[in-house]
Formats: sequence, C-alpha cells, structure tokens
Amino acid sequence: MLGLLGVAFDLVGYAVTIIAEGIKLSSPGTFN
Repeated sequence: MLGLLGVAFDLVGYAVTIIAEGIKLSSPGTFN
C-alpha cells in the first residue's frame, strides 16, 4: 500500500514538473 502511494506521489511530482516547465516555455519572462 505504501509502495503504491510512493509511486502515485512520484507520478504526480513528475506531472507537476512537466506542467511547470511547459508554463515556463510558453510564457518566458514570467518566472524570472
């Protein structure tokens, strides 16, 4: 059970990172 939660959090963190990078690329200057 804890293993599944760990994997779920890893996937969520990965998705958040990808989305954040996409936002940075689509709107340069906003995060500077």
